Amino acid sequence: MDQRLKSKVLFNPAAENMTSAAELLSGYTRREVSPHVTVSPLCGRPEGRPGILPGQQAGAGWGVLCIGSDRITGDCLGPLVGSRLLSSPADLPVYGTLQHPLHAENLQRILPTIKERHPGCRFIAVDAALGSKEHLGKVSISPGPLLPGRGLRKSLPAIGDVSITGIVGMENGIPELTLPYTRLYLVDRLAEFISQCIVKCLGI
Repeated sequence: MDQRLKSKVLFNPAAENMTSAAELLSGYTRREVSPHVTVSPLCGRPEGRPGILPGQQAGAGWGVLCIGSDRITGDCLGPLVGSRLLSSPADLPVYGTLQHPLHAENLQRILPTIKERHPGCRFIAVDAALGSKEHLGKVSISPGPLLPGRGLRKSLPAIGDVSITGIVGMENGIPELTLPYTRLYLVDRLAEFISQCIVKCLGI
């Protein structure tokens, strides 16, 4: 759970053309960004799918990191996005799904393995976030890494090169009381918007 709104560029899935969000994301992925790479090997990708972009070697191009827990409604945005991407035509590294979530309890343990597994690969990081009432239900897209766990007062390393956050609830100082009672419909709608945005951005 990344509590910060990392960008003033917000998209309302209920009202806006997803193409504009995908174009912004494409602009960020075309930029020269730092080589900082941290991802999870908990892929859950079916056998026979290599997990890399067509025509590229492992470790090249872009992948997607989906942060969150499947046990808390408000924090399952990332795993929902990851599972949708796995069922899409996207043939790229996708880590963090409903079956194999990537969360605060396993993130630091697996980061060293990932640096070896995907040298040179850059990642779009997806997480849920808390925000103001007017931002509820919107999506934020920005360059730079996520800071997972901040919303739950956990200190975890920054992750990813481009960030996407979905605002699933309002900041009230007690996220443990907000996240379990988040509407699944809202989280599911955000997950659909974000997954389609990523697929469109990467031209898959």
